[in-house]
Amino acid sequence: MYKTLTFLLISLLLLTPVQAKEQETPAYWLTQSAASSAPLLDEQALLAYQRALYAGEPHTLVDLSALPWSYSSATLQRWITSPDWPDEVVFRNGSPFPASDEKTRLLPPASAWQQERRIFLQYGVVTANADLRTFPSADLYSVRADSFDRLQETSLDAGEPVAILFEHPARPWLYVQTYHYRGWVDARSVARIPTRKAWLTWAKPSHSLHFFQPRTRLAVQAPLMRMGASLPLSEGDPAVVFIPQQNNRGELTTMPLPVRATDTLAASPLPYTRQNVIQQALRYYGTPYGWGDSGDGIDCSGLIVRVFRSVGLSLPRNADEQEAAPGWKISLAGRTTAERRQILDALPPASLLHMDGHVMLYLGKSDGDYWVVHAYTGHMERTADGALHYRPAMRVAISPLSLLRSDGSTYLDSLTSVRQWLPES
Repeated sequence: MYKTLTFLLISLLLLTPVQAKEQETPAYWLTQSAASSAPLLDEQALLAYQRALYAGEPHTLVDLSALPWSYSSATLQRWITSPDWPDEVVFRNGSPFPASDEKTRLLPPASAWQQERRIFLQYGVVTANADLRTFPSADLYSVRADSFDRLQETSLDAGEPVAILFEHPARPWLYVQTYHYRGWVDARSVARIPTRKAWLTWAKPSHSLHFFQPRTRLAVQAPLMRMGASLPLSEGDPAVVFIPQQNNRGELTTMPLPVRATDTLAASPLPYTRQNVIQQALRYYGTPYGWGDSGDGIDCSGLIVRVFRSVGLSLPRNADEQEAAPGWKISLAGRTTAERRQILDALPPASLLHMDGHVMLYLGKSDGDYWVVHAYTGHMERTADGALHYRPAMRVAISPLSLLRSDGSTYLDSLTSVRQWLPES
């Protein structure tokens, strides 16, 4: 444990900007944080809370093992066609294009839905990290030539089970259900599994290898594994982990690989403690910002998902869904600055702070300010003449809540709620 903490401190110090305040460094919070090492929930209480999250967020968080065997074509049509095309998108792969009929061009033709029928689920496993898309296209659709891909929803991990709800008749894309999202994924990234029973050994394995680092590769021929991901594991010494692969027919095969538990991977999630949550979040310090976890980056809610998945809790994917999920929370609507400070003074580290469209992990109070770690694009700074100027960040950083937003308000005064991933008291 001490060797791991020492290594983490050294690594994070190397990532720290030279002129940063000490509170803006991971090393400060790893040594000064008041985060407790006591378990927040025992194993049974954690399972019970997870069931409550599934029940409370049935449209955004799904127990894959409880999925029905089929859906009506009308239900799938509604899910697939309901997302609106982002009207502000005017660039495709960096070039202007006429977007008026792009949604119709990409989606299955109307003939796919003309006959009411039951469509039975098929099953698969992601074999390499893959993007989940709003519509079936890998093209980059953006507001500006150099801005975010607005069709990017999230990124799926190698080894992640997916229920295949619909196969595009004209494009190599699958419409899938993951544990926290529905969307389109490139069919070449998914290995097919012929039966539900075989698929459940991935969706609900009896033993798993859990990954705690932002990036881990077990072997040269193995996919890159990210924090919170897991793979089926056999019992034994050494245990054998099963790496998903595809044969030439697109079916699942596995590469068995002997492994031993280390400080960065183990046969169970990390204990759910405030200390572990903060240490896991700080491992991402300096990671580039990536909308929908695109490329090698991560976004604000993606950071929260990965950190808490590494301590055994599966969460909704998006920030607004996380804010709305069941559990302990306090609304800050209509609160004065003084009232907000009073609430934060009593708030323990590893709580979540929400504002419109953004979520942050609370680290604690220092020198009269409140500090968070978050993935964000940037903030405003006020110059000597009183004007506001944008300062880009585009990474996971440690920031005070005295940061300014585009309207000149502080992050503190923009908070909408605070919450903990605990049952309501």
